[in-house]
Amino acid sequence: MRQITKFLMCLGLFLGVTAATSLNAATSTFQNGVNGYTGTVDTHVRDSGVNVSEANNVIFLTDGENPISHAMIRFDNIFGLGPGQVPPDATITSAFLVLRTANNGNTVNFYRMLVPWEETNTWNVMVNGLSPDDVEMASAVEFATVDQAPVGTVSTNDVTAIVQGWLAGTFPNFGWGTQPTSTDGWQVDSSESGTIANRPMLIINFEEAMVRPVMIVQQPTGGTVNEGGTFTFSVIVAGTDPVYQWRFNDMDILGANSSSYTIPRVLRTDEGTYTVVVQNSITAPITSSGAFLDVIPDLTGPRVICAYATNNDNVTIFVQFSELVTGADALGNYMVVPAGGGTPLTIASAAYGGASATEGNVVVLTLDAATPWVAPGAYNLMFGNAITDLFGNAIVAGQRPIGLYSDATFGITESQIWTFNDDGQNIGDTWKERIYNDSAWKSGPALIGFETAALPEPLRTPADRLDDVGTVIRTFYFRTHFNYGGPAGDGTLRFRTVLDDSAAIYLNGVEIFRNRLPAGPLDYLTPGAGDAVGDAVYEGPFTACATNLLVGDNVIAVEVHQTGGNSSDMVWGMDLASVIPQITPCSIVTQPVGTNITVEGSPFTLRVVAGGSNPRYQWQLNDVDILDATNATYAVAQSDCEVHAGMYRVIVRNDAPSECTSASVNVTITCDTLPPVVACVYGTNDTIVVVFNELTTNGLEFFNFTVEPATDGAAVAVATNFYTSGTDIGTTVLVVIDGTTPLTPDKPYNVTVQGIADLFGNTMPAPVTLAIPLFSSASLLSVPGSQWRYETSGTDLSNTWYAVGYNDGAWPLGSAVFDAEREPRTEVGGYPVGTQTTLSNAANTAQIPTHYFRTHFNYSGPATATLQLTAVLDDGAVYYLNGREILRIGMPAAPAPILFNTLANRTVGDATNEFLFACVTNLVNGDNLLAVEAHQVNLTSSDLTFATGINVYSTTPLPRLSIAPGPGAGEVTITWTVSGTLQRSASLSTPNWQNVGGVVGNSFTTQATGMGFFRLTNP
Repeated sequence: MRQITKFLMCLGLFLGVTAATSLNAATSTFQNGVNGYTGTVDTHVRDSGVNVSEANNVIFLTDGENPISHAMIRFDNIFGLGPGQVPPDATITSAFLVLRTANNGNTVNFYRMLVPWEETNTWNVMVNGLSPDDVEMASAVEFATVDQAPVGTVSTNDVTAIVQGWLAGTFPNFGWGTQPTSTDGWQVDSSESGTIANRPMLIINFEEAMVRPVMIVQQPTGGTVNEGGTFTFSVIVAGTDPVYQWRFNDMDILGANSSSYTIPRVLRTDEGTYTVVVQNSITAPITSSGAFLDVIPDLTGPRVICAYATNNDNVTIFVQFSELVTGADALGNYMVVPAGGGTPLTIASAAYGGASATEGNVVVLTLDAATPWVAPGAYNLMFGNAITDLFGNAIVAGQRPIGLYSDATFGITESQIWTFNDDGQNIGDTWKERIYNDSAWKSGPALIGFETAALPEPLRTPADRLDDVGTVIRTFYFRTHFNYGGPAGDGTLRFRTVLDDSAAIYLNGVEIFRNRLPAGPLDYLTPGAGDAVGDAVYEGPFTACATNLLVGDNVIAVEVHQTGGNSSDMVWGMDLASVIPQITPCSIVTQPVGTNITVEGSPFTLRVVAGGSNPRYQWQLNDVDILDATNATYAVAQSDCEVHAGMYRVIVRNDAPSECTSASVNVTITCDTLPPVVACVYGTNDTIVVVFNELTTNGLEFFNFTVEPATDGAAVAVATNFYTSGTDIGTTVLVVIDGTTPLTPDKPYNVTVQGIADLFGNTMPAPVTLAIPLFSSASLLSVPGSQWRYETSGTDLSNTWYAVGYNDGAWPLGSAVFDAEREPRTEVGGYPVGTQTTLSNAANTAQIPTHYFRTHFNYSGPATATLQLTAVLDDGAVYYLNGREILRIGMPAAPAPILFNTLANRTVGDATNEFLFACVTNLVNGDNLLAVEAHQVNLTSSDLTFATGINVYSTTPLPRLSIAPGPGAGEVTITWTVSGTLQRSASLSTPNWQNVGGVVGNSFTTQATGMGFFRLTNP
């Protein structure tokens, strides 16, 4: 940490007069990850996450709005006599704080911190952030950054005075805090940045004595180590140019002349006492205290954990041992014999993996080409006891089966589901264990990630690229389960990956493989090693010898790391097989079951369960192979009576060789002969929405839709039609009115639909004319102030809670708007908050994924109607009317099941009005139940908001009265927009409504005398 440049000054005595003290000009540089320094502490606190710690963020932010954010930075352990520290008696000549811009922004002011703080402190812990009030921070600005410095700019700031004060003890070293000067936030690479060179750096230039005596600051310590392990002794020495000599049992160790001494492979003879002697030009030798190394001898011999071939040829066999061995490259140690008995195969050579290696844990056996192993035969490896480990322990002679054949376990398919975590946070180390609870994670089939380039498999499940504060996520976590039917313990796994960029793979919590990652421990900020992957492709197959396989359920856990800090792509997928010693013939364990499809177009799936090794499947329809139907399941997404009806069977084959055929099963499909019908229609914003009861094919033809006034007048022009599906088929068509012929307000309209066909060629036989609901009625349920029962304890209520007869009497009763925010607020979306709820469960141990709400409203009218829902919602919701689902927003599309832990698929900032429409058929006269479940987008979300209002859309305009001066003196004229009966009452407190005489058309003129109240009623 210190680079010392010496310059000569006089040191000596002349005629009894002492010359000036000799000094060294020296520099100490403090930056996390450089020369072992780890003392940089930095973070930021923000008002958008008042209780959220940013301790592990790769940047720190100062901003004036959205969010308001203040930063803190400190360098600990910079003074002392240790290597690289600034000595207590040094004279500091200059000091500089060096920061690298990660995202440019306005000028930021830095102040001296006056109070101690931790990297985990939050906005609330710092009491509404930081204040330059001479309490938390000094009021005087120490220095200011440059406005709008480009990304990558290195900002060097003079901090000489404050560092001199720290050394002198004038004030304690609590570091600096920041304040924004405007609203464009400035981001700086933090001490957690994956690129060491980008981390904050403190440079201190100082003068010290030319030669200091050496002294031992920290004595070496011993310990206990297993034979074969690694052990390092170290000593910390202060002083100038120390010289080291390590000793073992009072004897010098040749070449052990640095501040540390490492024994890379400890032997039992290394047990004893170690010391180190230090000295320099002005200090006599000093011997450290003794450090005893206790060596636990290795008394266990090696064993063969697996033997396998790779199918690249029939002469190469790999033997893997449990530890490093010697003598294992001698041909006489091995025999390869048929499992059922017979003549041994001839082994031509045995060699360790490395060239000229004399030890290793893998030996490659090469058979004579004249005696290869032959499929589908089974073979055993026999080995003798001349093989030893590095400590003289011999292997126990024996035999084990040789894995020769691949038995598929799972593929990169729709049916193999992975759970994954893409929130970008540090999730610790237990996530890889088999029993870890990953139920709150997202899930889906591979490939999983984000990529725009071509991939070898479909990208079936998207993942997030950025975390909640917009930082590129460095590490992603994945888990999946598989069943293993072999013996517990040792086994051979073979797999391929589709990977961008780097990964470590674990089996039941034990690492079995890593690709493009550095050696050593991994954490969520570890970058991938080497260059970033271009476009992900299949890699492998790779083979791993496992020692912890379980009979039944096993878990593969994977961490995928990005190589670049701003990577634009990440992909993960993996297939898996076990390598087995012999192939068992196939069998049909569970036969497929036929089905009767009564609604043409409905999906169906046929399944078979096959036994035997590595089965391969071929489905047939009416004895003819079905193209690409080569899985254990055969699924049809949309049935067609002319294509998919008939007798199905599946033929299963494997390399035994064997073949077995399932029973034939019948799939009947009732042909759809009914044309599509309009299920729902409504209008808004000069767009008419037409919903059909099934998928249709020609809704894009604008002449199939005519929109015209209900009473008189010409049809309006249609500008365009499109399906909401974004394709050329769908159930919902949007008919957009041309702007040159807009709809007239307060005028009823009809839409005539004709010529629409379904997927089976059935066409509407005649045009159908429907009145368009265009006009909103009086509110059935208001947004603010409406009363709801709500349940926010964090309990999974399954699917009974929205039933009409469900008893919600124990639920609390509250007024909308409902809001849960880490920093409680009184208003959201322009509405007052009526009820404060919670983000955490009743035990305050976890965040709640789903909140439940129920309310009632009265209605009079037909069962079929168009509802307009005014939602104030953060993040997603499912709506139920009288026990039936009517709408989803921000949630996985139907028919995907919605569970308690299902997360929303959209992120909402602060909730605002959203206008949603639902065509319903189950309204009842009188009391109706509306039930809603609101879902979070993730389990770190800082808020959840819910409120909903209801209006019914009508096909005719509502009556509207207008009053204006009449034609005569003292007269007023009342007019109205629709037909009806005009009534008058002298009072509203005790109304007595009477029909008004003298009405002409839709107007009435009368003298403006006395008091009168008017209303219009429909006949």
